[in-house]
Amino acid sequence: MDGNPDDASGWKTKLKQAVAVNKQLVPLKLTMLLYYGAVSLYLPYMTLQMIQVGLNIEEIAIIYSVLPFVTSVMPPIAGMLADRFHCYKLILIVIVASVAVFHTSLLHIDARISAEVQSSGSDFETPAEIVCSRLGAVLRFENYTCEASSSREMWTVDWTPSQCRPMDCHGVPARMQLCLSNGNCTQIATGSTSVLEMDALLEVLDVTPWTGGENNAGGNCTAQIVSAQTDQTRIPASLLCNCPIRCPAVAAPISSELDNNSSLSSSADLLPVEQQKELDRLKHNRGFWLYFILRIIASGSLATSFSMLDATAIKMVKKHHGDLGKQRLFGVIGQAICAVLAGIILDWTVVGKGYPDYSITFYLADGMFVVTVLLMSQLDVGVEEHSEATKLLTSISKLIRLIDVDIFMIMMLLLGTCWGFLESFLFVYLTELEASSYLLGMTITFATPPLVRELALEISAVTKCRNLGVLFDAGLTMGRQVKSAAKSAFYHLRLIARIRRFLDQSATKALVHAFVMSRLDYCNSLYASLPDKTIICLQRIQNAAARLILRRRKRDGATPLLKELKWLPVKFRINFKATTLAFRCRLSPPLAPVYLSSLLSAYTPARSLRSSRTTSLLVPRARLSSYGERSFSFLGPTLLNSLPPTITSSTTLCSFKSKL
Repeated sequence: MDGNPDDASGWKTKLKQAVAVNKQLVPLKLTMLLYYGAVSLYLPYMTLQMIQVGLNIEEIAIIYSVLPFVTSVMPPIAGMLADRFHCYKLILIVIVASVAVFHTSLLHIDARISAEVQSSGSDFETPAEIVCSRLGAVLRFENYTCEASSSREMWTVDWTPSQCRPMDCHGVPARMQLCLSNGNCTQIATGSTSVLEMDALLEVLDVTPWTGGENNAGGNCTAQIVSAQTDQTRIPASLLCNCPIRCPAVAAPISSELDNNSSLSSSADLLPVEQQKELDRLKHNRGFWLYFILRIIASGSLATSFSMLDATAIKMVKKHHGDLGKQRLFGVIGQAICAVLAGIILDWTVVGKGYPDYSITFYLADGMFVVTVLLMSQLDVGVEEHSEATKLLTSISKLIRLIDVDIFMIMMLLLGTCWGFLESFLFVYLTELEASSYLLGMTITFATPPLVRELALEISAVTKCRNLGVLFDAGLTMGRQVKSAAKSAFYHLRLIARIRRFLDQSATKALVHAFVMSRLDYCNSLYASLPDKTIICLQRIQNAAARLILRRRKRDGATPLLKELKWLPVKFRINFKATTLAFRCRLSPPLAPVYLSSLLSAYTPARSLRSSRTTSLLVPRARLSSYGERSFSFLGPTLLNSLPPTITSSTTLCSFKSKL
């Protein structure tokens, strides 16, 4: 078989590196797996849980409109506190614990309004119950007595689909629909918490008290719902269900007054309707504001924990030479598994209780949070401290002045708005389509494969690159290039020093110019305005070269030697080159390339000044000293304008160099 054994061994090495486990990062992987998994147990279902506790869509939208601001403010505040008090691990553990406590406390809030108060009502209202099956639906009155009659009456029936309970569905999801005579049916969302107002045509079937078993209360009248109309179907339709379902409701007559023989059997025992409405309104408002406050604290803590955990992962990856993508990969895997697990658990609760019980997923997440906190206590938690870490306003002002950061923030705002809408109300829409909780969890799982691929094959950003033999680092500090040039120059100096005793001074000087000074002068305009601590490395090379040519000792001063050789120090060589290039661009016609001369323009004052007779160049405004003031368009005019007129008035390049 043909093949290169080196290629096979290379593939084996890559495969071994890919599957290798960094034991020092195993606790971090488990932390990411458990934490992201615990959050995905309940976070995708938060909107449905808000509906279940009694909040309407408008109130949910208000909460979601405030959450982005809170999640943007709390992470920097927590970071400032961690830097201030030097207790990063403690703050992270407290934040994670608060995520569990405040989210679990949401389960104990009740903002629901009773069906009697939700009804639009009339002067006369009576509790009733809708019993629906495949054959049709009947309305059973609890406290209303009627007489058998062949006439039919129109009643308004107000009920909430989410309060309906299946009677004998054998695990089959309950479905309700309004069907027309032509067979077209409109689905009713059984999970909706909105009040459904239905105009029903009733026909009395039974006037004797009925008993529905141990779960039913006694009543006085049963009427068949001949036809029904809602906002969805303005044409009379029949109310049908795939299995027996009971729904509490409130009924009121529309077209006729109460029969003289009709009476309320227990109206004296009931609270006045207006008083009950006021009590339930206060209960709902209190529940909304309590949920609003707790949800803000919980979501802010959640966003803070994500930020601090990512910062911890970045530090540990750098310290133990790991891959950040692989650590986050475990978080994505936990999210995919636990989202489906939560859907299975919720479907199981529907079979037993008739509605999804979100408390089980919350308590299961709390158990995972406890294990996560124990793992975090063993992690090397923390981030690098900076001297300006507590100067929040200063750091924010610097970021805002960067146009690329502003564009990035605007794009993130737009994308976050679109994603927030989908995340908040997608499950509500799917629930109205009668989707099971298992299917809702699968939507989260199906979104993870692209993330798994990207994180598993994460490409790290390069910290340096080479162009025309010059090394550029991420911050353009030129530190790597200076070290590389110094290493190569000292190497050649040592080689020349070995044969120095066989060479005269002129030959040694020629070799030094060819192998050492050429490396100092190559692209040295990039070294302009660098800190002295960077330039000193290049200056040491020049000093060593001067001592080698003149055969001086290591401790001899270098300044007299540079004067003897007529060499400018490195810093002045850089300025000399930039000034000469600026003068060549100013000549007419310019002796510099067009791409350089087009960067400079003559200074023309707005009014007649003494400087109008000079040949100064316009100095553009620079935003940053580390970047803008090092550019040729700023440095060249600045250096040239700093020279006296006797030098800048030169008409030829040779005279300018000699005067300079």
